[in-house]
Amino acid sequence: MGKDIRNENLDNSEEVVSGKIQIEGTNINKEKEKKSDNSLNITVSEDNNGLKINNPKVKKGLIITGSILAFILIVAIFVCFNKVNSKVYKNIYVFGENLSGYTIDQVKDVLEMKNNMSFNEKVNILQETDEIYNFLENDIDLKINVSSTAGKIMEYGRTGNIFKDNIDILKAILIKQNIEVQYTYDSEKL
Repeated sequence: MGKDIRNENLDNSEEVVSGKIQIEGTNINKEKEKKSDNSLNITVSEDNNGLKINNPKVKKGLIITGSILAFILIVAIFVCFNKVNSKVYKNIYVFGENLSGYTIDQVKDVLEMKNNMSFNEKVNILQETDEIYNFLENDIDLKINVSSTAGKIMEYGRTGNIFKDNIDILKAILIKQNIEVQYTYDSEKL
């Protein structure tokens, strides 16, 4: 069963609309042509496999829209995953040791272990007066401030700014990030 409709407009352009509808079948074909200076040919057909769009501009728009939505979905999943992660992010180092995936307790254990190692190395301390003092570690009771350093490690990528945090996390994935260790010492022994 088919139907053709022809209309003539006053501006001497002719519009032809043709359609084919099969009630028992699954094929629906519609075609619209406008005969004037600008011609428009859009064909939409539907069969058992779903909707098919034959206009390249519409296809390109759908592909771009789909790509943007997929990218937004991937970013949203990445952000949500990072928000619920309570462990050290990938590629975070202290003293050359990779702490990726460590919990706060494991980080504190590593720092305590490093704290208990005595190397009795020479230390330069820069005072606020721009004077540099040279000491041995044991002479001034130089120790790692475990809680401050562990907090700094765990805070990497968790400042509260969602954009900056995720950029820092991506940067850490790509490039090794060394966290600066916080120390304490006995100022009376200076």
